[in-house]
Amino acid sequence: MEDKEKVCKVIDTYLSIFGNRWNLLILNELFYGPKRFNELKRALSPITQTVLTRHLKLLEDMNVIERKVLSDTPPSVYYAISKEGYSMIPSMMASYEWIIQHVPELK
Repeated sequence: MEDKEKVCKVIDTYLSIFGNRWNLLILNELFYGPKRFNELKRALSPITQTVLTRHLKLLEDMNVIERKVLSDTPPSVYYAISKEGYSMIPSMMASYEWIIQHVPELK
């Protein structure tokens, strides 16, 4: 793969994760601990069930979050940040701090 192709692929991947407000809001909620689907839906209102499902699946496919099924009766599912997802925290916090410091209306 050429360097230019690789850069484009990295940018596409970055934007797939960070270029969407719902993904960032989902990650923000999950950084405080695992949550069930309905907990996320309530916390992220007015997100629709379809949109939440789509974004959870995307983040799961990218190994940023993991879906855990508990063998309760009835079975329950919860979502949590994966090890790979936790490794993103320093860069996310650095981006957040940079924005706070350099965007005048947020100071």
